[in-house]
Amino acid sequence: MAPGSGDEAKRFCVYCITCLPNGRKYFGLTGGDPRVRLARHRKSPPKRMRADAQQHAPFDRHFSFEIVDRAQYRASAEYREAQLISQHGTLGPRGYNTAPCAPARLPRFWAAKAGGMK
Repeated sequence: MAPGSGDEAKRFCVYCITCLPNGRKYFGLTGGDPRVRLARHRKSPPKRMRADAQQHAPFDRHFSFEIVDRAQYRASAEYREAQLISQHGTLGPRGYNTAPCAPARLPRFWAAKAGGMK
């Protein structure tokens, strides 16, 4: 990002992790430091990525991490994340995403949590 572009002030990052040997992708977002988020993915890859991360170690040599968009508001970042997941077909076996957005943003997640708290 170019200095002075205003992107530094945008808090939420939408990112893509790509497995270089097979081209499968994972889209996610973070409201924190993207480097910290990447470190968490290195230590504990998303569920569908785990087998490939073990097969294609070390992580940094076989996976790329790219910030694809930034947004000032979480809702804008969530919309963009869902849009990219859909456009790139990363749900299911062709990608690593397991939901059209993070589970905590899905109504069924909160309904299940409410049901489990009885």
